[in-house]
Amino acid sequence: ESSPRAPQSQLCLYSSSSTQANVVQLAFIDGDYCICGLSTGDPSSSFGRATLIELVVVDCRAGSLAALRRLVDQPSSMGDFRAGVAADCVGSACFTCDRSGRLCMWELGGGMDVSCSEPACLKPGGSKPQAALLCADRRWLATVPVAARASEQGKSEPSCPLLLDQQTSEWRQLPLTAPAEMAADMSLGWAVRQVHIQDTVLLIIASLVGEDIELPKLFAWHLPTGVALAEGHVL
Repeated sequence: ESSPRAPQSQLCLYSSSSTQANVVQLAFIDGDYCICGLSTGDPSSSFGRATLIELVVVDCRAGSLAALRRLVDQPSSMGDFRAGVAADCVGSACFTCDRSGRLCMWELGGGMDVSCSEPACLKPGGSKPQAALLCADRRWLATVPVAARASEQGKSEPSCPLLLDQQTSEWRQLPLTAPAEMAADMSLGWAVRQVHIQDTVLLIIASLVGEDIELPKLFAWHLPTGVALAEGHVL
């Protein structure tokens, strides 16, 4: 068998403090550029995910890789993003969520100039923002809190995903029923592992933290109607 081809181009990325960093997230911008999420910490320290410290725009054109700019070279412009959780790109826009639950949109124009704007009505009903994973396409933006919250009864419950219809600028909650195991055992936690939008379906994979065997569970919703398609299907 023939051996794999060597990479056409390689690039070593460093944090702004000149510390070599791990690339833990990657999102493409219209095929010409990509956003690299950098981490220097322990992936297990942030809800089972690596903590993002910076985002770097990389030019992928001309058969080579070149770092152009850092989106987060002034952390105050995005609140406490140096404890970031997630980033995703759609077209020329980059959406980011920090651990305080603040969602921002970076508009990446010609020459990769950067501005930051915070969408209005992020949390309908004034609910407290939570650190969330996010996923976006041309129409939908979904944010899914990565950890459980305590209910009024003191139990641990997963928070419902929030969905933004970018055509109407309206936010709404998607129904999420806590797994029966969480109601029976208050010591169990909740951790969302992956979020994905495929056409008109939102998919999340989550697991119960504290089980002897943490089995991944699939949840799915039809986005135009908000109807649940899968509720805790064990994978």
